[in-house]
Amino acid sequence: MDKKYTILAVDDTVENLTYLNTILNPTYIVRATPNSKLALESIAYEKPDLILLDIKMPEIDGFEVCKTIKNDSTLTDIP
Repeated sequence: MDKKYTILAVDDTVENLTYLNTILNPTYIVRATPNSKLALESIAYEKPDLILLDIKMPEIDGFEVCKTIKNDSTLTDIP
């Protein structure tokens, strides 16, 4: 059985998450999160193979999330 890669989609617009889920399933496992805090918790729980990250989000923007991920040596290899 081939491995299904996991994509973490982070976007504060539910319609965008729904669209990504529609086009990426069933080829990939899609985990969708509507905000940065949940995204960071999700990454800590289970490391995804790829992160699709919205930049303009309330509270913590995508640049800050990316910086947080890249500053963690266990996560720096996630594209």
